[in-house]
Amino acid sequence: MTASETAQIISRIWQEVLLVEEVGLHDHFYDLGGNPRLLEQMLHRLQTSLHMEISLIDLCQHPTVMSLARYYAGERKPASSVSASYKRARRQRRLMAQRYPMRLSFASSPM
Repeated sequence: MTASETAQIISRIWQEVLLVEEVGLHDHFYDLGGNPRLLEQMLHRLQTSLHMEISLIDLCQHPTVMSLARYYAGERKPASSVSASYKRARRQRRLMAQRYPMRLSFASSPM
């Protein structure tokens, strides 16, 4: 199933669960009135309609119709959020070392 076909199904389910007339591809679930109770309802409806194993974590990580559709159509991003966090932390350490070289040299030196 393509991302656009999946997006149509997800959009229809969101309209029914959230009781809204229109859902855009980039509308955020919680901005449309979503809450944890409705998220669970949506989870069960999506699993039934898409015939896929869907987790609450996936729904929280992909809170728009298009991001969720792309995820389940196999258009996954190669870098995980953990590796992105690791890269961000490494960049922050490098910047701190440039700004405060003395502090870091004392902190990292053996006693």
